[in-house]
Amino acid sequence: LFMNGSLQIPISQLITILVNIVMIIITYSSIFTSITLLCNDITMATVIGIILVLVMFVIDGALSLTANAEEFSYLTTYNEGVETKEITGINPNYPGETKKKIAQAILSIIPIGQTNIIVNSVTNQIIFNDDAIDTTILLYYSIGSIIIVNIIGIYFFNKKELK
Repeated sequence: LFMNGSLQIPISQLITILVNIVMIIITYSSIFTSITLLCNDITMATVIGIILVLVMFVIDGALSLTANAEEFSYLTTYNEGVETKEITGINPNYPGETKKKIAQAILSIIPIGQTNIIVNSVTNQIIFNDDAIDTTILLYYSIGSIIIVNIIGIYFFNKKELK
């Protein structure tokens, strides 16, 4: 964030990133609370929570390739520090715009995907001086995830017979 003694990210974007991080933490909390309320055994809830995090990591890894796929193949050359990209043809592994948008939506919903989107946005801005990616949409995805997880948790908790 700091380079040569100056802030490389505008304050407004830094605040948005911090709010996103808080929302991601709340999303994780709502997921784990719902799991804990639905399980009779705390050990089982812990195991399910760990497995769910691992599943989200696998989903993130698999969908990141699809979401970041390029339509064309490029030949990148460097000459005296200047990067030049030349299109060499159509990428045979390009999934298509529909699959790419679905993968991006799923990554925006799961907390691990949101975290990676934020990290990649900041990294690209600081290292490559790219334009900042607007991450405010992730707030809506987080709020939606929190509401849906809580509604599902409350619904099944009300159906559960307490002993």
